[in-house]
Amino acid sequence: MELKLDMEPATMDDAVPSGLAGRDMERPGEVEPANGEGSRAMAYVFLVAASAMFASGYPLARAVDASYGMDMLVAQGMVVSAILLSLTPGKFAGSGMRPHIWPIVFNGVGSAATCFMVMEGSRVITPSLAAVIVISNALMVAALAWALGRKKFTAPQLVALCAGFAGVVWVSVERGALGGQALGVAYLLMAAALIALMTIAIEKPLAQAGGVAVTRMSFWIAAVVSIGVLVCTGRFASLTAGHAAVAVFFGVICTGVPSLLFNEGMIRVGSADAAAFKLLIPVFAFVYGVGMLGESPSASSLVGGLLVVASVAAYQAFSRKAG
Repeated sequence: MELKLDMEPATMDDAVPSGLAGRDMERPGEVEPANGEGSRAMAYVFLVAASAMFASGYPLARAVDASYGMDMLVAQGMVVSAILLSLTPGKFAGSGMRPHIWPIVFNGVGSAATCFMVMEGSRVITPSLAAVIVISNALMVAALAWALGRKKFTAPQLVALCAGFAGVVWVSVERGALGGQALGVAYLLMAAALIALMTIAIEKPLAQAGGVAVTRMSFWIAAVVSIGVLVCTGRFASLTAGHAAVAVFFGVICTGVPSLLFNEGMIRVGSADAAAFKLLIPVFAFVYGVGMLGESPSASSLVGGLLVVASVAAYQAFSRKAG
């Protein structure tokens, strides 16, 4: 799940931060991706691996005991991710982070919130469709850039965006209003919107302060905030060996490692190219859903999902041609 962390984590996309910011936003002082064929090839390896790992969170949501609580899982997962990243080579913090502290704080808080919403939505929504709704954050980033006056669309880009949003609306209506899964759809749409905001906020800090340092700091912020919420609400649950195993898998495989890989890949190729790899997340989620849960989307939902994926791909292609 992309968590542009974000979630989007970030960002689960998922986390994980992602989107169409960066070179597509046509603003002065934009961060340029690292050059070199070797750097680009390594970035592609990072981004494919990150997509496969992010997608594993969608079927994992079904393994969470309701009495345990998704909030408890997210809090423990954030702690595990933060500890893991603290063991990763790279500076912990530095003067380069100080000018960007508020975007990093926003990314940390948003990462925890995004993980919670994606996992809650994935309790009821088929993994591939849940992933499709979340990756629509790429379209939301483009729309947000336009609203902020940072982006002008060509006619083909505008058509792709409209088609993509139409697909999101159809999947949301088909699974929500018609399929009785409105709450799950709402969680996923809110997660996608939050990932889009995180993407805009975090790209420059990632490039200027370093992917390891920013991702690590974001996860520690997410961990502290998550635990604070549990303390204030009295939502701590007893921890069994099974719960601990799920939390470790979530913190390491679904969020921590893929968030780091995605951010490092984005630094090398720019957020516009990196966002295209999010299209692999629904593919992996579809494979996991069929293989692990025996679930696949209905024919009508599949059409809407394919429309979203095709629209994001077309928008990326038109953006590269225009830019």
